[in-house]
Amino acid sequence: MFYLLTIAFYGVASILRAYLRRTGRSIRSYFDIGPLALEGPTVWIHAVSLGEAKAVIPLVERLQEHDSKIRIVISSVTETGHAEVKRSMPGVAAIYLPLDMRWLMERAVKKITPDLFLLSETDYWPALLRTLKKRGTPIVVVNGKLSASTAKWHCRLPWLRRNTLALVDQFCLQSEVYKERLEALGIAPERLYVTGNLKFDGQKAPLKPLELSLKKPILTIGSSHPEEEERLLRALSPLLAKGLLVLLVPRHPHRFDEVAKMVLATGWRASRYSEGIKGDERIIVVDQMGLLIQLYALSDVAIVAGSFTEEVGGHNLLEPIRLGVPTLFGPHMESQADMADLVLHYGAGRQVTFEEVAQEVQRALNEPATLQEGARRLLEATQGSVERTWEKMKRLVPKRG
Repeated sequence: MFYLLTIAFYGVASILRAYLRRTGRSIRSYFDIGPLALEGPTVWIHAVSLGEAKAVIPLVERLQEHDSKIRIVISSVTETGHAEVKRSMPGVAAIYLPLDMRWLMERAVKKITPDLFLLSETDYWPALLRTLKKRGTPIVVVNGKLSASTAKWHCRLPWLRRNTLALVDQFCLQSEVYKERLEALGIAPERLYVTGNLKFDGQKAPLKPLELSLKKPILTIGSSHPEEEERLLRALSPLLAKGLLVLLVPRHPHRFDEVAKMVLATGWRASRYSEGIKGDERIIVVDQMGLLIQLYALSDVAIVAGSFTEEVGGHNLLEPIRLGVPTLFGPHMESQADMADLVLHYGAGRQVTFEEVAQEVQRALNEPATLQEGARRLLEATQGSVERTWEKMKRLVPKRG
């Protein structure tokens, strides 16, 4: 029995260690948000990961413009989200969200004492929401969405709906589709507003150029995941042979070493960004966080990864599109379905398979103006989501005194 318990203990410990390495978080961060020195009206924003953190940047800027004395706390679950908050939102307190247990959430809420809670997109935590509701803190979902599969779960499990969706005071939603799904679940229409996708407006801050001397043409593969890197590089080998330079940016920093090892084994001249660029590379593994937008800006073509694997279901297509960079993405955009539909409708990007990648990259290099014109029309048609969201939520923003 002791032997079995020992094996079980080390098994659980190994799984926990692997999970902590993957998320980049300390064990303490799951139980305590750490010290906070907050005085005055406070807005707490929850942005689970990188995409959600980037989406709320313009709202944070709008809050700071409205009142520079408002204290803003942003919680995340992943290392990438936490790092993005610290990098791109100065003056904001960045924390990791603890485990969703009542006593932990009560302690976190007591430390933060939020006057308003904003939840970005879909990351509902029952204990957190119940604690906020008990305290009387207004809860607003921004950039909200609800997938068909999630709606089915809420329909089958009324207790889940009662402890998440029903506790929200106001929903600012990306599209009419999500509004209809929430109405079908019994959420009162007067709590539902279609304000658009915050990612279409993007951040206002000027883009700081990277001082890199790179040979053209350049393709950036952004936010890549396991198996995507190897298959994409294999598919692109004819263009690599002709002189294409690929900047490969893995989504998660804990995979930097793994991806670099795989790339070096391909036989192509390659390097790691952190170790310096020689100038004769065909592939550069970008093993530093916070550079993706600047790399897109340098590029002739972009591939938004995470879209060639069903497990992920896509990432933000607008980052390169907004910069006028011809953009390709894979067949799996289940997590960003509305965005993909709009991009395809306006001809602002192309959806491709592994087998089509090389041909479509070459086509985008030869005829960039077609996708660039589609991008211009898309952005003109979808601007204004930040202001629409602000108009709906500003009455809840705390006031001094």
